[in-house]
Amino acid sequence: MSSSSYILFLNYLGNQIVIYVGICVVVAGILGESLNIIVFLSLRTFRQNSCAFYLTIMSTVNICQLLSSLFNRVIPTKLDIDWSKTSVFYSVIDQYLATCASLHWQRWADIRVAHRLTAVNILIWILYNIPILVYYNYIVSNTNQQAICVITDRIFIQFNNYANRFLVGKFLPICITCIFGVLALYNVKNIARRALPVARRALEKQLTIMVLLQAVVMLFTNIPYIITYLLQASLDLTGYPVISAQVQFALSVTMSVLYMSFATSFYIYCWASNRFRRQLKYVLFDIHFNRCRERTIRTNQIVPVVA
Repeated sequence: MSSSSYILFLNYLGNQIVIYVGICVVVAGILGESLNIIVFLSLRTFRQNSCAFYLTIMSTVNICQLLSSLFNRVIPTKLDIDWSKTSVFYSVIDQYLATCASLHWQRWADIRVAHRLTAVNILIWILYNIPILVYYNYIVSNTNQQAICVITDRIFIQFNNYANRFLVGKFLPICITCIFGVLALYNVKNIARRALPVARRALEKQLTIMVLLQAVVMLFTNIPYIITYLLQASLDLTGYPVISAQVQFALSVTMSVLYMSFATSFYIYCWASNRFRRQLKYVLFDIHFNRCRERTIRTNQIVPVVA
């Protein structure tokens, strides 16, 4: 096989992986994240919990990411916004605060604090990404003569590749999430010694296990993409088309793996928490299914006509 044929084969294979894996991820992800939102919003236990609020935001953002970023790659490529990772970041910290023995730190694990932090976080992300919008320009590609949107400033390219995408977007959130995840796990092991209501203790254990496993999945799905991305950003492969095609193929594969983290939270929760499975069954059948059935019966009832 010639080098040109090999390059075309890698490009074709990479596109097929993105398409078919992407379709499976989108379908499974939208279904799972929608069920997450239904469960978290249907039970008062979750509606009044700050960690569950972050997980609800994460599920909402995951649906948006799957619908837009997986196919168009607008958000991660153009604006570098990843609110899903930020939601996991906040939920792990929130669980650490909620499981602390100190009442001073427990007060920060509050639903009102969660609302304010979410609003502040959205504002910070918008302000932080304004320079990215400024430095993107439309130019005509020399290869296909089509207008494309790229960063033309070399200094900002380096900042965007390493400081923005790698340090702020990947490395720091993952490291801080792992640190607070370990601390939260340590707190949960000691929670049995504290005088807490049984329901509160069970909820904190459940949420801690859920967010920790979500953080682990986020870690292992992000690492391959980070390594491949840094390899592509640091090497000049202009004169090596075969190696460039191989790196691009690896980037397509690791990108598909990366987006699995946006689609797997519901399945992680079902696998890890027997309590969540019971809550899911209760919400779907005892609340919503029975409500729909009662509404149907009420609609089909024959109203007697009084003469």
